[in-house]
Formats: sequence, structure tokens, C-alpha cells
Amino acid sequence: MLRPAHPADYPAIARIHNTLWPEHFRSLEDFAHLDRHNPVRRFLLELDGPVAVAGLRDRGAFYEFEVGVLPEFEGRGLGRELYARLLRELEALPPKRTLAFVKESHPYALAFAARRGWRESLRGYHQHLDLAAFDPAPFEGLRRRLEAEGYAFHSYAVLPDPERLYPLLRQTYLDVPRSGEAEPLSLEEFRRRFVLHPAFHPQTSFVAVREGEWAGLSLVRRRGESGLHSAMTGVLPAHRGRGLATALKVCSILEARRLGFAELHTNNAAGNAPMLAVNARLGFVREPAQIELELTKESLWT
Repeated sequence: MLRPAHPADYPAIARIHNTLWPEHFRSLEDFAHLDRHNPVRRFLLELDGPVAVAGLRDRGAFYEFEVGVLPEFEGRGLGRELYARLLRELEALPPKRTLAFVKESHPYALAFAARRGWRESLRGYHQHLDLAAFDPAPFEGLRRRLEAEGYAFHSYAVLPDPERLYPLLRQTYLDVPRSGEAEPLSLEEFRRRFVLHPAFHPQTSFVAVREGEWAGLSLVRRRGESGLHSAMTGVLPAHRGRGLATALKVCSILEARRLGFAELHTNNAAGNAPMLAVNARLGFVREPAQIELELTKESLWT
């Protein structure tokens, strides 16, 4: 049976999502927070319980189109049924870029999407770091050098100042590689996605300050019981080339390990070579690519 999903279905929705996308873990609170701020049309397909979910979410600049079927129920046409239902929802909406996300390691889903007019628009990588295995020794000299140059590193829990954090994040956010046109981060979005996000973790989020200027940041969210996710790392152009991004991430890693967390996760676009290089030096393990697809069928709204 295919039916609309409701907030009471969050446990089932989270179970399906986290089975299919464990690298993008979401708690029940994450789903509730996201749904409050980004409207979604979501459907569940049940066979003696929920086994597949589809959602069409308005992200502002684009629609996010998602269909997921538990692996043990693949090959039964459930994805096609959900896809057709979601496509009818999409056709009733005003035209806008429509994106979906598929793993490179799931060739069937890529072929399914290609046959229906989806084309690759961006490629990225999920990466994870075993905090217990991290060796800080190669980076000890970096922090000493930066401190000698006048930089100080502060946990956001110690220096919580959203009025200073917002303009720094707003400027560095524009430099994040993306497939569409970069849009300034609004104050409302800053609050929703970062400082007021239920998973935001101030203790392991760090800022770099020199002579009163906030020069760089690394913002972190909780990820389940024992993990963290590095959501954003950025440095102002005038302070780049000194290793600040690396030093900020090392601060987060060491504090996370001190607090007993097991893993740190992050995502980067394939075109973000500098940050991918930073993560590789730190010991992050890169997983198979995740591919952003854009619906290119021009006749959809005609």
C-alpha cells in the first residue's frame, strides 16, 4: 500500500534512510527540524510494514527528489511505483531545478535515473576518520607556528558569538563548490542549518581569531551516539595558505576524541581539491563517489 507519510512515521522513515545512507545519518530530531523548515511531500510504501519511502522537498533554490527502497525489497517494481507518484507531485509544482542523489556504487539506480532524463551535475565524496587512530604528532608544529603568528583557536562553546560567526560563515560559504549559482547564506538559514540545528555541537566547533578578526571556522554536528560530522570548514581569503583549515580540523578532532567520540565524518565536492587534500593528510578515508543528478527533461512542465 502506498500512502502519504506523517510525523508518526519518522521512526520508519529514519530506519529506511539510515539503512540506505548510513553516511548521511539522520535522527528523528533531524527529520523533524528539516521538515519544519523545508516543506516535503513524502510517501511510504508498505508490505507488512514500511519498506520504501519517497520525498519531494522544497530546498528553496531547488527541489530535492528522493526515492529509497530497502535492499531486500529491490527488484519488485516498488521504486518505479514511488517514482511515478512523486513525478505527479513534481508536475503540479512551479518549475524549478530538481536534484536527486545516487551512490556511484549503486549502478542500477544510476541507470534507472539516466533512462528517465537525469544527468550528473556534481560529484562528491563522503569521508570518515577513526578518531582513536588519529596521530596528532605531524601537526603539532603547525599550531605552534600559527599561534606565534598571532592566531588563537577557540571552541565555539567557549566563545559563542553568532554576530561574529555569521559574517564569517556567510563569506566562506560562497566558496563551497556547487552545481548551481552560489547564493548568500541568509541569517535565517544560518540559524536553522548551524547554530540552532538540533545536532550542532559547539564544543567541537572551532574558530580561529587574530587581532580580534575571526579568520576561519570549522563547524561540527553530532551524528548518532558516537559520531560527529564536520559540516563546514572555511577560511577568509586573506588568511589562506597558512594551514588554518588543517589546524582548525585538528582542534575539532582532538576535542572530539577527548570527549569520547569514535568517528568524524565529512563530505566534499570532487572539485574541492584543497579540502580533499587536507582531509587526506589528516587520515580521512574516502568512500565511493556520491553523484548529484539534475532532471533535464524539458517537457516536464509543458
